[in-house]
Amino acid sequence: MADEWRIEGNGEDFRIKYDVPSGATVISLLPGSRLQEVTRMLPIFANTMQQLRDSYSELMNVILVAPNQHVDKYVSRAIHNWPVPAIPIPGGTPYLKYDAFNVRHSNLNCVLIISSQSNCD
Repeated sequence: MADEWRIEGNGEDFRIKYDVPSGATVISLLPGSRLQEVTRMLPIFANTMQQLRDSYSELMNVILVAPNQHVDKYVSRAIHNWPVPAIPIPGGTPYLKYDAFNVRHSNLNCVLIISSQSNCD
């Protein structure tokens, strides 16, 4: 019999801790782990949130930040001018991330695949 691991977060605790209204639409953003990815993706995410905010009265973002001090500083500066309220989740805090994923209504994942060349023969 295989062991089963189940990790659950507490969305209600997250809502209380970060003052997230119960009717809010929370979109989680994963902009990447390297500064180059984040500097490219965050402006796209900000533009998207700008367009969505008129459609959702209480739109909020949870932004998962990689455990990288350069990425952390960039995201912290970027969210000062963010079009909707944003909650940064620092890297290295997996349980806080689980809580955030349990409060959200939708999850916008960004998968970035870069292939500059192939070494296959």
